[in-house]
Amino acid sequence: MQSQSTPLPLDRQVKDLAHQIARGRIFYDLWWQLQGEPLENHIDGMNLYPDFFRFTRHAYLYAMIVQTMIPFDQRRDTLSFKTILKQFRKDTNQISIAEKAEQKISGSALLWQKLKIVRDECFAHRSRLISYDAVWDRAAIRPMDIYYAQNTAIEAVNLLERALGIPTTEPHPTPGQEAVALLNFLQKQALA
Repeated sequence: MQSQSTPLPLDRQVKDLAHQIARGRIFYDLWWQLQGEPLENHIDGMNLYPDFFRFTRHAYLYAMIVQTMIPFDQRRDTLSFKTILKQFRKDTNQISIAEKAEQKISGSALLWQKLKIVRDECFAHRSRLISYDAVWDRAAIRPMDIYYAQNTAIEAVNLLERALGIPTTEPHPTPGQEAVALLNFLQKQALA
């Protein structure tokens, strides 16, 4: 059994971080299918189960924001880019890879700060000083910003995976495709 004070092996930490990032993208894809234009094409089907879809959309949003922020946690005892890059530098001679990963991450630092505002004040630590909508207004983050930030995290973790000789992790498109298939099925049922 792993000691409580001994970190997991570096390759395991990198792979686990990659899975966290990929899950964030899956939640994004599922949430996105219940937003905007895709939603308009499936209203009748969704109205068959209105409470389910109302709460599901919020659950995917919540999961997406929290999951997307995992790699950017600042605590020393968490699985994050900060802790992994520190150990990567210590355990390998591939300093240039760590620097490239950091450059990718720092290139979207403003987006991560905006996501942190939403995570901290809307979800993880709901502020009693500001309304939910005002938090989103203050963060001024758009869905494509989240998508872009996730892409930079995927690119950064893929650099580490390749340097360690482990297969790269890519987001799995199937959940979003299955959500569309389900919405199409429900729409047909509603119109039948």
